[in-house]
Amino acid sequence: MPPRVEVADAERESWERELSASLGCAVELRWSRGRTQVVRMRRSTGPAGEPRIELALAGFFRAAPADVRAAVAAWIRSGRRARQACRRLDEWADEQLKLLPARRGTPQRMRARGAVHDLDELARELHAQGHLSGLLEPTATPPLTFGRAAGSRARRSIRLGSCSPRADLIRIHPVLDQPAVPRAFVRAIVFHELLHVAFPTERDARGRRVHHGPRFRRAERAFADHAVAREWERANLSALIRSARTGKPLAAQGAARTGPPRRAESSGAGLRRFVQRLLFGT
Repeated sequence: MPPRVEVADAERESWERELSASLGCAVELRWSRGRTQVVRMRRSTGPAGEPRIELALAGFFRAAPADVRAAVAAWIRSGRRARQACRRLDEWADEQLKLLPARRGTPQRMRARGAVHDLDELARELHAQGHLSGLLEPTATPPLTFGRAAGSRARRSIRLGSCSPRADLIRIHPVLDQPAVPRAFVRAIVFHELLHVAFPTERDARGRRVHHGPRFRRAERAFADHAVAREWERANLSALIRSARTGKPLAAQGAARTGPPRRAESSGAGLRRFVQRLLFGT
């Protein structure tokens, strides 16, 4: 009997052949252990400039029936416009996730207190200051931990936090545990993940899963640190991704400002400042 890894490779190759034929381009597939994003896709180009698709599927897709395979191809081709395919993927993924055993971080792996930021302290602060009043009781707050400090391959995006209801756990990306990342920003990420506990994923009228519904968005916008955190993220997201990928610390000067967003300076005001510097050195 061949080792399990050979069986898994054969299944992966079967998926790749089927999807490549259906989509008309090369497909590179890898299995993932993800439970929140069970299907992920990125378009790229091969050595000769030919289109390629890099696909990550949760491991349980190895046993997916033919209609689910077809739904994956339709989703890659048309995205959310393929409504029936998306609905089938959501339904099937939900069924498979219910069959998986719950995952909990072991005490040895839990790390709420980092070198710079303490996640438990931030959660207690959010409750004490009333930001979660009427939304989430302190006793319903799941454990928080920094994730493993592993190198990231992402170049355009990064997942700074995740909430796993089945595992009863909130993970925060370890790239945030460094001096150049403001406390207010980490606190906003913790608040966002706690809102996922207060407002679990639901389905809309079309049967699609909604992770950030209207109530979620209203509560987040009302949070005191929300606007500041969004502004800091826009200014520093590329640096965060680079830091997660390389393991090098985030440059302090890129993270210095955490005040309210600055108004865009008019071209006339900018020109006056430039002339003043030329004439008076100010």
